[in-house]
Amino acid sequence: MVGVNPKFQTFDRAGRVNSPGASRYAPSPEHHAGSRRLRWIAILSTLVPLSFVLVQCGKAPGAGTLAANAQPSSGDSFEDRFPKPQFRDRFPTPGESLLQKTPEDLRRTAQATPAPYRVASLAPTVPYQRPPAREDLTTLVSLKSSAFPYFGNNPRTDQPFLNISNGDRRGHRSYGGKVYWQDQTYNDNRVLMHIPENFDIRKPGVIVVFFHGNGATLERDVRDRQLVPQQITDSGVNAVLLAPQLAVDAADSSAGKFWQPGGLKRFVNESTDRLASLYGDPNAAKAFANMPVIIVGYSGGFMPTAWSLDVGGLGNRVRGVFLLDAVYGEN
Repeated sequence: MVGVNPKFQTFDRAGRVNSPGASRYAPSPEHHAGSRRLRWIAILSTLVPLSFVLVQCGKAPGAGTLAANAQPSSGDSFEDRFPKPQFRDRFPTPGESLLQKTPEDLRRTAQATPAPYRVASLAPTVPYQRPPAREDLTTLVSLKSSAFPYFGNNPRTDQPFLNISNGDRRGHRSYGGKVYWQDQTYNDNRVLMHIPENFDIRKPGVIVVFFHGNGATLERDVRDRQLVPQQITDSGVNAVLLAPQLAVDAADSSAGKFWQPGGLKRFVNESTDRLASLYGDPNAAKAFANMPVIIVGYSGGFMPTAWSLDVGGLGNRVRGVFLLDAVYGEN
């Protein structure tokens, strides 16, 4: 029998030699031992990291893991570990939430009378809303600051203005030599006030101070003959009129209280509240108190015009001066 080369012998799993007809290239026992070692190394390299993960999962829930991974104590059931949520856990108590209303409360609220409400308006908001249409407002008002009566000196002569007396009666001798008595000529403190029908306190406006001429009265001449209030209305200017009574129906241009420093300012300031009252809105007094002033001097009214400009005290509030046949002196 021909012998078999030991180098090419094969072995079964038990280590026995295979038959001679086996493959000449079968692995040796040393090869099988090396393969087994590699398989164990691969298994260990997988199991060791997995063991670290299992150790971490096995820690107590208080260490930061889920409660489901904790080891249950003896006697704990699934319901003990995972209790069902209670109603009080899902909804707050009445003391912890808004007031709970019953259906009866809601019905009572719906049947209650609704609270009063205001409807918004597109009209501009102003302190006072005047009626859409009205007539001219013209009246005579007594003012303490009007030209007369006057008991001071004549600044041109520094002598008492009332320089004539007859018993208890006192009077003034004019430049022409005629005597005018105080109780007849220099005792009327009324002022003609006029507010046109189209005047609007909400718009820029002016106060016109009118000094009438010689031989005039407020009713007969300024109002009815010269129609000064009507001319203010017809002009369409947003203006009001103040016309103080000077010497009553006399050929005299004396200025009375307008001779005094601040005389025009006191006159306009006192007129403010009266104009507001005539206009129908007490809050309008502030607007009148800040309006610019236009002075109109007619004929003999040149003297109070000149002194009002010189010592009247209104300063830049006087925005204009009109002289109507009134350049006679006091330049």
